[in-house]
Amino acid sequence: MPDEPKSNNTEYNRKGDIWGGNVYPEALPKPRPGGQRRRYTQAEVIEALRHARGLKTMAARQLGCAHATVVQYCRKYAAVQAECEAQIAALVDTASLQLIAAVSRGDWKAIEFTLRTLGRGEGYAERHEVTGKDGGPIEHAHIHVWEEHLQRAHARIAAHKEAIRLERGIEGVYERPVDTA
Repeated sequence: MPDEPKSNNTEYNRKGDIWGGNVYPEALPKPRPGGQRRRYTQAEVIEALRHARGLKTMAARQLGCAHATVVQYCRKYAAVQAECEAQIAALVDTASLQLIAAVSRGDWKAIEFTLRTLGRGEGYAERHEVTGKDGGPIEHAHIHVWEEHLQRAHARIAAHKEAIRLERGIEGVYERPVDTA
């Protein structure tokens, strides 16, 4: 068996993905002589995406290429992108069916999730109203910590320069640089 991706659950990887298909092929494509990259047809990438249920990383593993390669094919070819979107839509439909089944079984977490998300329009949304003091508007105070830090640094520099000036007996006063911001 070829080198498999490392995972906490290698048994899971050997058996295949959650859909029962094996996304780790028995023989990955061999590199071309001279280190040339292999070119894939749209049909190959579409089939890999179909097999991996629209998950680009798994499709790339199946093809034996980088994730970026599958992403580039999706950007470049509308048919590849359409297959990816169709597979993800099918996955969402499957999850929706599982949610419906869980709600039907009386699973409280599934019921709560459904009401919070799908039941928002029916009044099941949690609403948090935030107001200022005594129900008034919220007052925004912009505190720029970096400005305070900069002012303290300028004060330390001024004190240090003044100490040097007094020590050397130099006349004049250190002037703080003007802020340009």
